Amino acid sequence: MVRPRHRAAEAGQGAAALPRPAGRPPRRLTAQTLAISYGSGVVVRRLVICASGASRDPLTGLRNRRGFDEALDELLSEAARTREPLSAALLDVDHVKQVNDTYGHQAGDRVLRRVADVWRAELPAGAVLARHGGDEFSLLLPGVGGADALAVVRRICARHPDVTLSCGVTQHASGDGASQLMRGADRAL
Repeated sequence: MVRPRHRAAEAGQGAAALPRPAGRPPRRLTAQTLAISYGSGVVVRRLVICASGASRDPLTGLRNRRGFDEALDELLSEAARTREPLSAALLDVDHVKQVNDTYGHQAGDRVLRRVADVWRAELPAGAVLARHGGDEFSLLLPGVGGADALAVVRRICARHPDVTLSCGVTQHASGDGASQLMRGADRAL
């Protein structure tokens, strides 16, 4: 005799028996159990969406400080393992406060979004660009040495002749951690 996999469905009942290991009594999925399972899936999906948003700047869509720090840790580990160069830059968009005061915050936001969009399109593959907040951006260039990183930063800055920028670039030195690397970029700023 062949046993049906879904005895309850065959008998016309509302619950279905699940396949079970030998020696265990059958478990039944009720409408309530299915609803709870579905609801849990919806909650988990929303949590994943919220968690990914926690690493993104809502204005520019770039990584925020948290997302940048996560990428920095990963890239420092990668640089130590591969011995490839890693450069970092800090970029300040000058006079955003004056734009905000003169033309309103929407105008300042447009400047920041435009700068972020142009930079994102100009950067080499693998580069990590983040907005730390306000008018400050940070950039990681894996596989790019200091002199080449400076050339990349100069090129992206030249794309905004009407926006003045202050920039600092540094290259990771073997044995330095994240704070030393970013302090070097800040000193160069």
